[in-house]
Amino acid sequence: MAVALLGLVILGVFAYFISNIILADNTTFDKDVKYVYIRKTDDFTAVVKKLEPLLDNIDYFQLVADKKKYQVKPGKYPIEKGMNNNEIINSLRSRNTPVRLQFSYEKNVRSLSQTLSKQIAIDATTIYRSFTDSIFLEKNDLNRKTVSAIFLPNTYEIYWDVTAEDLRDRLYREYDNFWNAEREKKLENLNFSKVDASTLASIVRKETSQLEEADRIAGVYINRLEKGIPLQADPTVIFAMQRQSEEPL
Repeated sequence: MAVALLGLVILGVFAYFISNIILADNTTFDKDVKYVYIRKTDDFTAVVKKLEPLLDNIDYFQLVADKKKYQVKPGKYPIEKGMNNNEIINSLRSRNTPVRLQFSYEKNVRSLSQTLSKQIAIDATTIYRSFTDSIFLEKNDLNRKTVSAIFLPNTYEIYWDVTAEDLRDRLYREYDNFWNAEREKKLENLNFSKVDASTLASIVRKETSQLEEADRIAGVYINRLEKGIPLQADPTVIFAMQRQSEEPL
C-alpha cells in the first residue's frame, strides 16, 4: 500500500512538472510576438535577464532550460504570446530570424557604417574598418574613395548577428549581381565604368527623389559629360566639402 501511495505521489509530481512547468503558458506580454536579441558575448545569465520582463515565471524557464541542456546561441529570436517553456527554448535554439536591413544614399562610408550599426549587432567602427580593409579593396579594384559606389540602397534580409566581413561580402555580391550583361552593355555604350554609373546615380538622387524626374536629370548630365563641359551640379560641391572634412571612425 505504501509503495502504491509513493508511486501516486511521484506520478503527481511528474504530472505537475509536465503541465505547469513545461507545457503551461509562461509569457506575460500582450503583443503577438516579442524578440530577444542575443549577442555573441551573452552567457545564460544575460539571456535570462533579457527574458525576465517577458516571462511570467523565470525560475520555471531556467529549470526547463537546464533539463533540456539549452546552449546559448547569438541572434534575434521570436517569443510568441502563449508560448510554454519548451517552445521558448526550442525557439531560442532554432529560430534565428533575419532583420530587414535598410539604407538609402549615404554621404560617405562613415555615415553608412553608422546607419547599419543601428540595425545589427556590430558597432560602426568595426563595419567601417571592414568596408575599407586594404585587402578587400585591392582584391576588388577599389579604394577608399570608390568603395562607396558598391553599396546599393535597398532593403536586405540579413541575420542580426552577422559578422562585419560577411555583411561586407553580402553587399558586394548584391552589387556584383546587379551588373548583369545587359547593364554592362549599357555602360559600354556610355563609355562609363561601374563606379561612374554609381556616382552619377548618387548625384541624380541628391537632385531629386522623384523617379519620373531622374531620367531627365541624368540625361542632362550625360549630355554635359559627352560634350566635356562641367556638370554644374550642387551635390558634387557638397560632396567635396564633406570629403574634405571627413575623418575616419
